[in-house]
Amino acid sequence: CMGKSIAMFRIGKEPLENGMNILGAHIDSPRIDVKQNPLYENEELAYLDTHYYGGIKKYQWVTLPLALHGVIVKTDGTVQEVSIGEK
Repeated sequence: CMGKSIAMFRIGKEPLENGMNILGAHIDSPRIDVKQNPLYENEELAYLDTHYYGGIKKYQWVTLPLALHGVIVKTDGTVQEVSIGEK
C-alpha cells in the first residue's frame, strides 16, 4: 500500500471468545501525489509530474498552503524523511 495505510488495535478486558468490535475508516484527504518517476525538464526548468487526489478541483489548489513530504531511501538502506514548506 506504499506506506499510506495505518492499523490500530485496542486489546479489551473481555476474552476474545466473547467477541470483538471492528471499526474501519479511511481519510480521503485532498493532496497532490508525486508520481514514481516524476522529474522532467522543459524550457530550462525542472518539473515534478503529479496527480491530484481527494475530490478537490484543480483551480482550488492555488489558494491552499502546500508542503512537500517524502522519504528518501539511500542505497545503504538509511532512510531520510523530507518536509518542505511545513511551518
